[in-house]
Amino acid sequence: VDVGGVTQSMLPSGLTFKAGVHGHPVTFVDTSQIEDSREKLVPYFGSLSLHNRMEAQIVAELLRSFEVAVDAPRACVLSAYKAQDSLLAEVIHGSSPSERARKRKSRTITIREQGVDPLDKEPHPRIFTVDGFQGNESDYVFYSAVRSGGTATGFVGNPQRLCVLLTRARRGLIVVGSRQTLQHAEEWQHWLQSPEKQEFTLDEELVARLRRREIAERGPL
Repeated sequence: VDVGGVTQSMLPSGLTFKAGVHGHPVTFVDTSQIEDSREKLVPYFGSLSLHNRMEAQIVAELLRSFEVAVDAPRACVLSAYKAQDSLLAEVIHGSSPSERARKRKSRTITIREQGVDPLDKEPHPRIFTVDGFQGNESDYVFYSAVRSGGTATGFVGNPQRLCVLLTRARRGLIVVGSRQTLQHAEEWQHWLQSPEKQEFTLDEELVARLRRREIAERGPL
């Protein structure tokens, strides 16, 4: 990761600085203390996957502030789960989950038959699963870890996926996740203990604002 990346001015108000050096290229936003930041198992086009609505809202809020300082094409958003990938696209861009899944499923055929990559028409910042982003890089990478509220880390704790995640950003990596959950994976534990990052928690006012936005978008349960 190239030095210089993420500064306080790129982030929204409501983030409480915990440790590290401002302007460092690696940033962690800890959601451990947010009660409703929990993963949820959901149907996903004939199978099951995980998503985390509060994390999606947090990433979207970070991007709203971030894009004032950085052009959207210089950033991308990653997650380990297809359902979170879909939810992030819905929250950030208003994308239809079914239409997005259809385009991605037929991507290879579309490229072969029409010579056009349907992903080229998707809005910035582009959103991918970690597996789908292998071999690519972006100046700034936002990552939603999803897993929260337990000790299981699943795909997120996979060393190979973590290696891909940590090497995709050229200038700045912003990870949103639960320290309490991620620390149960050995590789994440080492990363979380590293002093070479800045760390934030979210204050109550920002969390309340994100909750109101989520309820407005999906309606009350």
